[in-house]
Amino acid sequence: MIYLASPYSDPDPFTVETRYEAALKCFSNLCLEREVIFSPILMCHDAAQRHALPTDAQFWSGMNNYFLRLAKRVYVLAIPGWTTSIGVQQEILSAEKLSIPVSLVDIHGSIILPRLS
Repeated sequence: MIYLASPYSDPDPFTVETRYEAALKCFSNLCLEREVIFSPILMCHDAAQRHALPTDAQFWSGMNNYFLRLAKRVYVLAIPGWTTSIGVQQEILSAEKLSIPVSLVDIHGSIILPRLS
């Protein structure tokens, strides 16, 4: 399984929705390549929006770390905010500690940088 890390939280609702849409596009493109993908943003966005769940990295870190430990690879979606996202940076550090390869990808699912660490 590939764990798709992407930025999400932002004070601006338009930015949050834009980030969600980018994750959805990347996920869809990777599915077309017959990859098995887990995206915490796609799994939790609707619930967070509809039921006023927290959207910060700290709230979701337990669940995200569980799925991260199951991953064979981590792809980081290279959209604005990925370098400053607390959640993405935590996911990269966790993957490195678990010796899981981390690559940078674009919204098409194409690998930009094959190894971040």
